[in-house]
Amino acid sequence: MNDAQEFLLSKKTMQILSEIYKNNSNTYIAKLAKVSDTSYSHAVRVVSKLEKLGIIKTERVGRKAVVTLTEMGKELAEHIYEIFRISSIL
Repeated sequence: MNDAQEFLLSKKTMQILSEIYKNNSNTYIAKLAKVSDTSYSHAVRVVSKLEKLGIIKTERVGRKAVVTLTEMGKELAEHIYEIFRISSIL
């Protein structure tokens, strides 16, 4: 497994992608940090890596960065969201 695969399959990364998907691809980094139970700085690092991989994009709105999924990100996040949804039923 390469570094990108390990990163994408980490629990925090999957939680962040699932949350972005759940919010219709429009959320703030602070909310992602809270939902994934991680620090703001760690969430920023995860978002930065996801952006470099072409999975998300960020846009400044005032002082906050709004995080949205790219087309590839939507496809990936949809699968991850379904995994979380199904596993919560079990």
